[in-house]
Amino acid sequence: MKFPTEEEYEAMSPMEQSWWWLRFVGRHRTMDGMPLCDWELLSGEDMIQTVRRVIAFFNLPAPLVKESEEVNARMVTNRNAAASELQYNLRILEKTGINNHDALTLCVVHELCHQALCNTCFVIFSNELWIHELACDMVAGAYAERYGLATNKYKWVVRGTQASPTHPPGTLRELVVDYGRTNYPAVARQPNECTLDRLLQLLPSFVYAHMQELTANWRAVGVLDWDVAYVNPPQPEPLCVENLPDTNLIKQFVLKYKMDHSNNEDTQ
Repeated sequence: MKFPTEEEYEAMSPMEQSWWWLRFVGRHRTMDGMPLCDWELLSGEDMIQTVRRVIAFFNLPAPLVKESEEVNARMVTNRNAAASELQYNLRILEKTGINNHDALTLCVVHELCHQALCNTCFVIFSNELWIHELACDMVAGAYAERYGLATNKYKWVVRGTQASPTHPPGTLRELVVDYGRTNYPAVARQPNECTLDRLLQLLPSFVYAHMQELTANWRAVGVLDWDVAYVNPPQPEPLCVENLPDTNLIKQFVLKYKMDHSNNEDTQ
């Protein structure tokens, strides 16, 4: 979020100052509904400019940035991270809640962190993909602290993630964003300066502190049939109205429609 200068703040009306203060204090707090933060119109140029800023933070080669109709945001990397591709769809991102510049930036930080970590193996949990996701969210939180970005919308979006073979539960993802944000000052060698390697030193302590929850969720995912649950989910059973209880409103509506239709045919 943009911080006003002292002159800009003094020029605001009392109502504008109050509204800005509410946004400021709520910039890291997620809510049951959409989190408190302005909606902003995003464009493809915003994505390009955001990627340019973030690759400088990671000291990465620029990825190919490509619009896609099928994904919200996804990083496709190879082993040397020199031919990576960032695929995105702004309209899908906006629907999920990534609909202002702060949230978009943290989303890009997360995806480009996958590029930076594509050859990294943490070996601290049985599902390496989960640890990579947590690492990318933690770095997003640290980036937010470094540049004064609001995390509320980004956290609200990742909190909705269901545990799957590729992603840990959203509750832990939300926690690790705050973990990276609050611990960033402790690992920065100088104010507002920190390398990725130093940030990643924070990750094992978070994983070990939440090992029980990670293990329980991973076991729950493990008992599912992955091919059925995540790749080829079964088609829903056809609905038989007659088998519904008489108190069901759908059944009552269908029976009433049939009765009315039958009465109309009799009168004709």
